[in-house]
Amino acid sequence: MSQNIKIGKFVASHGLKGELILVHHLGKRSDLKDLAVLFVKEGKDNLLPYFIESVSARSATESLVKLEKVDSKEATERFYPKEVWIPEEEFQKHVAEASSTSLLGFRLIDGDNDLGEIIEVL
Repeated sequence: MSQNIKIGKFVASHGLKGELILVHHLGKRSDLKDLAVLFVKEGKDNLLPYFIESVSARSATESLVKLEKVDSKEATERFYPKEVWIPEEEFQKHVAEASSTSLLGFRLIDGDNDLGEIIEVL
């Protein structure tokens, strides 16, 4: 089973047609090309899948996301501020190589000591 990685969070709605502003830490402008689904954290440990209708890049840290069946500004209110996660293999396709978050999933080793997996970069 693949692991999911947090890429950011929804911070607000945009316009009246159900678009959401995603603030991410992928390290580059991203339209999340070919990504069909993303996961939104609901509650403490639940990641619910939502299908993507469209995504457009706004800047190196923001993208506009339109989810299927979210068609109004009112419908977007339940999504922010909530964390957004994608599968690890998709994360590797979309993260900038120079981004510190590209280290997620690697193991940190000091000499002969395995310090563990990098699970978050602050």
